[in-house]
Amino acid sequence: MKKIAVDLRLLDAPSGKRGMGYFTLNQFQALEKISHPDINLIFFTTPFSKNSKKITLQNNDKFQPVASFHRPVRGIRRLDIIFSRLWHLAIRRTNVDLIHITSLVDLFFVDVPKDIPSVVTCYDLIPLYNFEKYYQNEKARNWYRNKLRELQSATRIIAISQSAKKDLIEKLQIPAEKIQVIYGGFDSRFKRIDKIKSQQVLLDKYQIKLPFILAQPAFSIHKNVERIFLSFKKFLEQSSGEINLVVVCKLIPSEEKIWNQQLKELGIRDQVILTNFVLDQDLPGGSFIIPLTL
Repeated sequence: MKKIAVDLRLLDAPSGKRGMGYFTLNQFQALEKISHPDINLIFFTTPFSKNSKKITLQNNDKFQPVASFHRPVRGIRRLDIIFSRLWHLAIRRTNVDLIHITSLVDLFFVDVPKDIPSVVTCYDLIPLYNFEKYYQNEKARNWYRNKLRELQSATRIIAISQSAKKDLIEKLQIPAEKIQVIYGGFDSRFKRIDKIKSQQVLLDKYQIKLPFILAQPAFSIHKNVERIFLSFKKFLEQSSGEINLVVVCKLIPSEEKIWNQQLKELGIRDQVILTNFVLDQDLPGGSFIIPLTL
């Protein structure tokens, strides 16, 4: 029986509650529904992780806690040596034939083992387009460069888009035959529901007024939210009717304060609704709303 380790510690990071986390969780929830009698899956999780309740195991599959450490924003890496040993000890103890690393450059200490085959999921290489803004000093930038070298040493790479694959080939000179594109799928939660009832409940709950334009960004440089606000301002200047911009995005108080200030300076604060975090159970109800036909 082949033993495969999967590093799921991404799910306990902030990114685990965004697209990267949904992609990863759904991928292995689906995999555990497929019979694999000749494969034993070992899922690495953070200690005391609650994500083990989200995946139903079969056969001899199991969860194994592995201590972790957050990514060094400023390049401070004094504890790397400790967590490096814990990481390699976990791999050695499980004696796996293959390891799948779901995030190499996100939050937790992880590197690509040199003595066993590896698969690494790559979501994008966005920091390379704006290096100085993503990493605040040379130590942090060197940390990211080292992670890219680790990525190059992977046996196989999963890219989530053709754009990510193109960047891997052009910017890191990784052979195309090493890269497999796997797109995100459709969540089974999204299905037909009672339109009228659910629509009114959601509109009231999040204080949304019709008609509206929907944006689902994040408080990140590459989402270019300032351009969204500017474009909406220009749209309002050319529109004869009243319309709102609904921004669905989890924000901490400091981030919300920054966006509110930007909206006030643009003179469009009253036309923009910041819903903040939207619960998972509310997402299917919003899938049928057609906010505006342009």
